[in-house]
Amino acid sequence: MTSVPTASSSPPASEGSPSSQLRYLPESVPMYQCAQCGTHLALQDELISKAFSGRDGKAYLFFSVLNTRLGAKEDRQLLTGVHTVADLHCEGCGVNVGWTYLKAWESSQRYKEDKYILERAACHKANGCAHIDRFASSDERLRAALHLLNDDVARAHTIAQENDGEMTCRVVHCISHRREQDFSNSNWWCRQLDHPLIQIVHGGETLKEAQDRACRFTDDCQAATRGASTVCGAQKLQDLKKIQRDEIVALVEWILEQDS
Repeated sequence: MTSVPTASSSPPASEGSPSSQLRYLPESVPMYQCAQCGTHLALQDELISKAFSGRDGKAYLFFSVLNTRLGAKEDRQLLTGVHTVADLHCEGCGVNVGWTYLKAWESSQRYKEDKYILERAACHKANGCAHIDRFASSDERLRAALHLLNDDVARAHTIAQENDGEMTCRVVHCISHRREQDFSNSNWWCRQLDHPLIQIVHGGETLKEAQDRACRFTDDCQAATRGASTVCGAQKLQDLKKIQRDEIVALVEWILEQDS
């Protein structure tokens, strides 16, 4: 695996002081870029949640960001209470792309401290889809699973639907519905699965028991999504996301092992 520098390895941005050199990541690395100039702003792996609100609509919460500088700190009334924040500006073009939480006045909101908001309207995702399509051009199962791992759920879902007679694509179909928060359809597809991955990931002595466990996992994801505004709920959601990512990694590894 290629070693990629993480955003957290950079020194923290200081108020009004631009970096001397912008940092760019390899094209194959899933990332978010400035919508105006294309400067790399954040690694996809640093994404915490897409369920936040910004000034102009939806926003994303990240552990860390790249190529930004901070504005002056101020106390700001947000939907979840008063926070001390500093606006984030793209180093490439200077446009305001979001803010960072310096202090949360409510104890229930302190999990946001030292984390970053990027406005959805200010950034777009570049995710290396073309590289995946070239790498896995002859294996629809692998192509669908890699797109799912790369967080391109729509593309993975389309490939799975076009190949729904293939058992591994059915697994992708099931996970895609869960990722889209279509939980009832995800559980319906889970009940149709007869794939060794179900027992590998979720355990169980029989297929039926593994299906039951997988459906309970989907129910847990739904419950955590509803309660993600609390500190405990946000942590639970992150734990479930890790299990889900491990599930997709296991799927990719299983396909590669079968193809070897």
